[in-house]
Amino acid sequence: MKEKEKQRAKQKEQLRQGMTVTKETDEYDLELRRHRMRRIFTVLLVIVLAVGGYHAWQRFRRKEVYENHVVTWEKEIVTTVKDKYIGYRDYVLRYNRDGISYINSKGEIVWTKSYELNDPTVVVNGNYAALIDRGGYKAYIFDASGCTGEITTIQPLHKITVSAGGITAIAVEDELTDKVFFYDLSGRQMGIEVMTLLTEDGYTLDMSLSPDGQQMITAYVYLDQGAMKNQVVFRNFGEEGQDVIKRLVGGFREYEGQLLGRVKFLSDTYACAFAQDRVCFYSLKNRRSPKLVEQIDYTGEISSVFYSSDYVGVVSDGSSSVMKKLTVFSQSGAKVTEFETDFAYKGANFSGNNILLYNGARCVIYNMHGELKYEANVGTDIVWMACLSERTALILDGQTLRMITLE
Repeated sequence: MKEKEKQRAKQKEQLRQGMTVTKETDEYDLELRRHRMRRIFTVLLVIVLAVGGYHAWQRFRRKEVYENHVVTWEKEIVTTVKDKYIGYRDYVLRYNRDGISYINSKGEIVWTKSYELNDPTVVVNGNYAALIDRGGYKAYIFDASGCTGEITTIQPLHKITVSAGGITAIAVEDELTDKVFFYDLSGRQMGIEVMTLLTEDGYTLDMSLSPDGQQMITAYVYLDQGAMKNQVVFRNFGEEGQDVIKRLVGGFREYEGQLLGRVKFLSDTYACAFAQDRVCFYSLKNRRSPKLVEQIDYTGEISSVFYSSDYVGVVSDGSSSVMKKLTVFSQSGAKVTEFETDFAYKGANFSGNNILLYNGARCVIYNMHGELKYEANVGTDIVWMACLSERTALILDGQTLRMITLE
């Protein structure tokens, strides 16, 4: 009996020890879970505060209006009244009848190409620029290092476009036909040619190559029973257009009123066409079947348009005779922002996420929400400007290139 009682006592003790261990284990697991939850909560709280702080800072910066600027540096540049300018790689090309120069952000002339032309016209796409003597017989292709190719034709030139890879298309004038020839970046003629009859397809008003150089949009004007009309045509020079007659993958003639005189590939996927009373956006997601995805009609006349690879800006009549309405669209035609301004601008362009308007000595800078960031006299006769960062800008006023910092 005593032996059995000792054994039962031993078993009870083991049970008590087991229960104690289990209880201690449960308490440990519970504390561990609480610790983990506290850590997760702390991490989530930090993330929420960081995101909230970032958005608050973004809203603050978006609303920030600068009151002054200082000139960081300036450099005198010898120019003439005949000089023209076009933005290139965030900087600028200066050209006239005697030559073209690339000016960088320090006011240095990186390269110069001399020539003798009557009516030079320059187009830019990415790292490449191309130039023709409109009505003449010479053309040039450039990159950041200088002239990469020279072209001489036997027929007068009237339109040019270049891809982001340096492929250049040139339209030449003929009595009965409209011909477009293609050249590589060295100026060598490629085995691609587009020929259209003036009596059927029409005369080339404007054309634009996609960044990859495989697609082209062209605006034609033609006669239909004595009435002048226009059409927009898409061609594909890649594998999608190999089995298509004349590489023609799409055409649109559903336009009345003003001619669509300017066309532009914004990216490999989207293109647009402009008239005085409308803007049309096209999708090339299906490269064999372009689609009109958005058409914006205006009751008043469009004053001007400007664009980058991301945005299209349209300036039209405002609520009064002194006001202008500025609407910014995305590549697909979605409205990004719209606001009115009474600033009588001469030049307009996008620079990063800024909208720049300038005239004479004065400029205004808006953000993409249409909110004014800065307005002041920053030069004498501004011909070009660009924002290098949130607070710095380059100003070219014809005689001086200066960098300013907003305060």
